[in-house]
Amino acid sequence: MLTGRCRLRLSRPLCVVALLTTAVAPAAALEPPDASRPPVRLAEARCPVTGEPVVAEHHTRLRGRRVYCATAAACDAFQRDPYAYQDGLLKQWEVLRPVRVQLLCPVTGKPVRRDVFLARHWDELYFASDEAREAWRKHPDRYRDGLARAWSFQTTCGTCEALPRADVSVQVASGPVYFCCPGCRAAFEGDRAAFLKDVTREKQANQQAWERAHGPRAPTSKPTP
Repeated sequence: MLTGRCRLRLSRPLCVVALLTTAVAPAAALEPPDASRPPVRLAEARCPVTGEPVVAEHHTRLRGRRVYCATAAACDAFQRDPYAYQDGLLKQWEVLRPVRVQLLCPVTGKPVRRDVFLARHWDELYFASDEAREAWRKHPDRYRDGLARAWSFQTTCGTCEALPRADVSVQVASGPVYFCCPGCRAAFEGDRAAFLKDVTREKQANQQAWERAHGPRAPTSKPTP
């Protein structure tokens, strides 16, 4: 857990819009599973509802992220009141913390929408629009370069632990710092040095983890909004 940054709670904070859905678009031309979150990490995760080991096939979504459960009934219970299980969910998300996140659409290069995606084996591929998703379905090979530029090693907001957005950022000497909302961007200016130190540490640690898994030819950590 990064020091000096507020801990994300699920008490309906103003800086995060909840996205809860089980609708998954069928994927075409699937990418291989992201090695930043291999199955061995999933084996360590626990269901936020029951506390039991999770099963990969039983999952739903909240705030643009997967939530794994032990059973279909546990998924149903979570969907009815996700905030009742926030402690267990935060523990699961800590275990499954990714080392990179997708900020840009591989087709258009624009910021992604978390409700427009194709399911892959261990994660989702996001797009800026329904039209961009359809373009990827038809001709995925055309957009491989765009996909390589879509990721960032900054996996949390610059001042909290929500997912960052490419369209809310501040430019610093080392590149852009991303935030989940304009309010968090404003908070960054209140203690810029401390927050920037945490962001830099996170990006460096994530890039090192990625390169250990994939070799030195890692994707760029500075997508361009």
